[in-house]
Amino acid sequence: MNDNEVYQAASAFVNLANELNKTYAEPSVIHGLTFAAARYQASNFISLGGRPEHEAQTIDRLCDLFRQMLRSNLDNIREMEAAKSR
Repeated sequence: MNDNEVYQAASAFVNLANELNKTYAEPSVIHGLTFAAARYQASNFISLGGRPEHEAQTIDRLCDLFRQMLRSNLDNIREMEAAKSR
């Protein structure tokens, strides 16, 4: 996995979410984006032959990854906001 591609893809999703915010209420965009990520992961799991006995482990791994990414982004955004106010 290429980190640069990950960040480029993430930026594209954020840009799309910002565009959707012009038409839909922010909670709808947030839930829609989260739902889409879950649906994509579920489809990917099934299409790659994911077995039911591995499902709970996969869900736990993805939840842990999301938690880690969310915490990291919260820290990064707080740091950027603090730097702006200096």
